[in-house]
This record gives sequence, C-alpha cells and structure tokens, in this order.
Amino acid sequence: MSTDFEAIGKILGEAGILYEFDDDHQYLKTMWVRDDNPVLLLIMLLENGELVQLRAPGLFSAADPDTKPLLFRAMLQMAYETRLVQFEYDPADGEVSTCIDIALEDNTLSSQQLLRCCALLLDVSYLARNRLKTILETGRDPGLDAEGIDREEAQQRQSQLDEMVELAKKIRSSGGDA
Repeated sequence: MSTDFEAIGKILGEAGILYEFDDDHQYLKTMWVRDDNPVLLLIMLLENGELVQLRAPGLFSAADPDTKPLLFRAMLQMAYETRLVQFEYDPADGEVSTCIDIALEDNTLSSQQLLRCCALLLDVSYLARNRLKTILETGRDPGLDAEGIDREEAQQRQSQLDEMVELAKKIRSSGGDA
C-alpha cells in the first residue's frame, strides 16, 4: 500500500505538530528545537508512496580528514546501537545526516509508527550531533568514556584510532604511498 502527503499531514496535525509542505521539492518539513539547537526534519515519499523517508539533513559538516576515522567509527557504533537510524555522510561537502526509511509494502502508515520514528530520529540526531561535534572539536570520542565501557578497552580503542589517524596523515602527505 502507499501513502500520500495528505495522510502524513493529518497524522502530524492530529499530534499537534506544525509542518509545511514544500511543493517544489515534494516533502513535508518541520523544525524541532532542543537546548536552543534546531534540527530540521524532512518527510519524503519515494517509490510511489510505498517508502516514507524521514531525514534530518545537515546536522553538521565534517571536512577534516584527520577526524574522519573516529567520526565514522562513532557513526557506525550509534547506527548499530539504535538499529533503525541510518547515518549518512556526503563526501562532496562533508554533510552528516540521519534518516529512517519506512517500507509500507502491504500496510498503511500508522500514526504510532510515524510518530515513533520521528521521535527516534530526532533523539538520535541530537545525541549524535553533540557526540560527533565533540569528536570534531577535540579528536576524542566521548562515547568511549561512557558508563559500561571497560576503561582498558576504551583506551585501547582510542589508541588504535589515534594510530589510524596518524597513518591516514602519512598516506595523504606521501600521495598514497605509505
């Protein structure tokens, strides 16, 4: 089954969520703010309305090649831990985004399904942006210092990541012949 923007707008409206429809780009958009940090949420329909994509674009830009190994590791870890949220990186401009795809196939989109996915995407986007910005600013992953992480293992992982960063620098400076 498929859905349309009218049905999605109805779900958002009934939940008291303000949104706009962008006719040029064919998506619904809504803005969320937490701790004075805005996150744009786009809702797009793909595959003739059989795939609903929720996207939080432009969380930040990550162009520094030295922090990319640590940044990508953290994004993969968060994607693994949340299961439903995908992390995306655009190599053209360094844009980091998150998204959730909802395949409808032979079902209709329920309000519970849409609102749960919106809430999850927003929560993960806020947490990810804070963690990943810390990585970009400090070169250290605060996720390696979290509760439940074995300190020795965390230090070993950080040391391995530091070595990967150094190797990446050598490879770049030598033109790829390290």
